Amino acid sequence: MFRTFALLGVCSLFVLEACEGSGGALRHTATTISIEDLLTAHRVVEDRETVSVFIAEAIRTVSLTAIGSGKGSASFARLIRVARNGSLFRYERTSDSSTKQIDLFDGKAVHHLMSANGRLIDNSTRPGESASDQVMLEIKTFGVLPILNRLMSSKPQSVFEGRIEGFDKLRLKIADRTWILFADAERLIRRLEFANNAIHYDDYREVQGVQLPFKQQFFSKGQLYYELTFTRVELKPTFPSDYFTQAAALNELTH
Repeated sequence: MFRTFALLGVCSLFVLEACEGSGGALRHTATTISIEDLLTAHRVVEDRETVSVFIAEAIRTVSLTAIGSGKGSASFARLIRVARNGSLFRYERTSDSSTKQIDLFDGKAVHHLMSANGRLIDNSTRPGESASDQVMLEIKTFGVLPILNRLMSSKPQSVFEGRIEGFDKLRLKIADRTWILFADAERLIRRLEFANNAIHYDDYREVQGVQLPFKQQFFSKGQLYYELTFTRVELKPTFPSDYFTQAAALNELTH
């Protein structure tokens, strides 16, 4: 009888080791994932400026079908540039060689400027720190850096909800909002869900030691709205002293 139990124990040990050796699935499902794990995986946990001071550029391809302005696979592309320096931001959109828009917060108010063929056609100021809702949504979801910044600054409550379709699921409470994050086996964020929106992240690369995605898809109500293909990301750059001013933006749009 003793030999029988001993044999069963040895067999169980071999089965356990085999399961853990095949991708570590058994071991991984027995663990949880935390916000600290995500920050560590993206390599931003020690330096807050890494996620709050940056400049990034991407080509944004918008589906005309998604916005009800076309048929089939029609789309249009814009060059998008977002610069952040703490609370200061500058958001630029260039649809072609002649039309450009800049929204920026200079520490006192938000300015919106637009030019066509070098001629200024809009120059307005909005009190407070926020641009329009749509502009702020696009700034806050431009790549994963703003998401990591929010995780570091807000210290949200988190609940690990297990492994689903190969991804770890983490439910977050940030103020009165709920986020759902999905991370891969390396603890890199692959999907973010909030309200009726979802963002997919792909093509991770190392930028100055930080892991960042260079492909992003934004879905609204289950339908693809736009895609971002990043062409440049620079962390902790040195900005010109007047970079986040209305005067600098005005000069750039009209010369």
